[in-house]
Amino acid sequence: MNKSTKLLVYTAVLTAFATIANIYTIPINGGGNFISLVYIPCFFAGIFLGPVLGFGVGVMADVLGMLINPLGPWLPLVTLASGLIGFIPGVIFKYVGIKSDLVKLFISIALCLIVCTCGLNTLATFLAYSKGKTFWAYLAVRIPTQLLVAGINFVLIGALIKVKPLVRMMRFAKGDKA
Repeated sequence: MNKSTKLLVYTAVLTAFATIANIYTIPINGGGNFISLVYIPCFFAGIFLGPVLGFGVGVMADVLGMLINPLGPWLPLVTLASGLIGFIPGVIFKYVGIKSDLVKLFISIALCLIVCTCGLNTLATFLAYSKGKTFWAYLAVRIPTQLLVAGINFVLIGALIKVKPLVRMMRFAKGDKA
């Protein structure tokens, strides 16, 4: 099997996992706040397949998840944020010269929390659901839950990123020696 076929297969598998995670996102407090594990497959796509495929996995997971199990109207800013959840760790792991994967992971989670979850997702859901609240009041309500979600995802990704068979499989997908 050639490298492009491997990348296609792994991208499709991670997109399927991300779509499933997106479908099982749990809305709380009337739809403005969500608990999701979609970070995990998007991060793995970015880390092991690169920022472009990571972005694609996030976008496709959001679109497919919305088509299969819509939790509200389609919000393009949420789709962009979902793509960035795969893109940001891809850039950090590929271009930042820090040796520690956990430090890179922490930087990636922090940037995704600020840019995607508290930034774009909050803006999108504020515009769709705010009902007269200010953006800052809306953000203040979302921050505690989203910090918890980011922490859970950090722990799970940090544990999974060290699983040897998974790492070997993903490196094999990239064409590196397993």
